[in-house]
Amino acid sequence: MPRQILIAIDILDEDCWQQLLPEVRGLATPGIRVHLMHVVPEQKALSPLAQFIPEGFEDAHRAESHKTLESLAADLPEGTDVHFHLRSGNVYVKVLDAAREMGADLIVVGSQSRDLRDYLIGPKAARIVRHADCSVLVVRDKG
Repeated sequence: MPRQILIAIDILDEDCWQQLLPEVRGLATPGIRVHLMHVVPEQKALSPLAQFIPEGFEDAHRAESHKTLESLAADLPEGTDVHFHLRSGNVYVKVLDAAREMGADLIVVGSQSRDLRDYLIGPKAARIVRHADCSVLVVRDKG
């Protein structure tokens, strides 16, 4: 049974985190530490569009992301040991780094976004599965 579970949540993709919640509820038992994580894309990663991003956007997005993670945690069983993580950068790199840092036994990710229905598994999840040092639970899109 895992003791440290990292749940990688793209809060901008509500369909994805709505699929993850039932899995997280089932895993969140006493003695398990649940880490809810969202990765904020760096503005430089969007360099052609960077000039159109308002000053302070990343800080505002981080604050809103933290509120969303807190509201998701409120839906977990009472007494769940929840920790919040917000990182900036490449999603799969940051998820793998965080998993190693916290000694995660299990990473939980969504399989794909709505735009990738033709793929067996989304590219970010596939990279996490390939390079993780621990087990990875990929929650499939039921739609």
